[in-house]
Amino acid sequence: MTNEDFMTRVLVTLNDIQMELKSVKAENAQLKEAMNSFTKLDFAERRWCDDMWEKADRIAARKGEHGKQVLAEIYLHLRNVYGFVVDDERQKFRIKYNVDKAPSTLALIYHSDFRRVFENLLAERWEKVKPDIFKTPVPVEEAVPEIAEVSEPVEETPREETLSEKIEKIKNRIEELKEITGNTQQKGRGIMTDVIYSRMNIAWNNLQSRYNKAHSRDKFKPVNKMRLIADSTVAYREFMSVCRQIEKEAKSNENNI
Repeated sequence: MTNEDFMTRVLVTLNDIQMELKSVKAENAQLKEAMNSFTKLDFAERRWCDDMWEKADRIAARKGEHGKQVLAEIYLHLRNVYGFVVDDERQKFRIKYNVDKAPSTLALIYHSDFRRVFENLLAERWEKVKPDIFKTPVPVEEAVPEIAEVSEPVEETPREETLSEKIEKIKNRIEELKEITGNTQQKGRGIMTDVIYSRMNIAWNNLQSRYNKAHSRDKFKPVNKMRLIADSTVAYREFMSVCRQIEKEAKSNENNI
């Protein structure tokens, strides 16, 4: 092989290597762009889902329900009226994003054509239960009654409990139930505490996520459940409801003995 042939082969090889490098760089650029796009989408999805959960909880608090009950009603409405089928949307999601596992139903709605419909249905439910202070104000002359010559004393609005006061009340309620049920054994934070938490109809992960978001904390940073309960109107109401039920069951068992 002459030097000229050798140099020709070297140049061809170098050219092939350069072409291959360009191809790899192009693929890496596309992959990076896709990852950035998915990351932005994932963040937007989580923010939207958190926002929907927060609104559902506000509606539920006015109705004495749980946020997931409000969402379940809307899911049912979407299916019966608009033809929303969870399995179909999961399949579309898997194909579109080339993944094996589909997200939650709420996240599926975010990625579907039903998102705006869902938002409108949630807004309609809020309109029905929102406090009067958000509704159209009544004219002053109609809203303010004439003042009688001798007016009765006006009762003061009860002061809202602080977080510390609620936590203290939660602790006291647990101790009361220990005495009532005779379940005074301690294991970690206490068997009675575990019993109450397990019977509460609460999505703890979602509650923790919303707490961390509201208090500018890392989304996955653990939070003491007692603090979560005290911070959430819905969870606090559910805690007290479960405690009343346990107390009622304990007294019923005593009467049957």
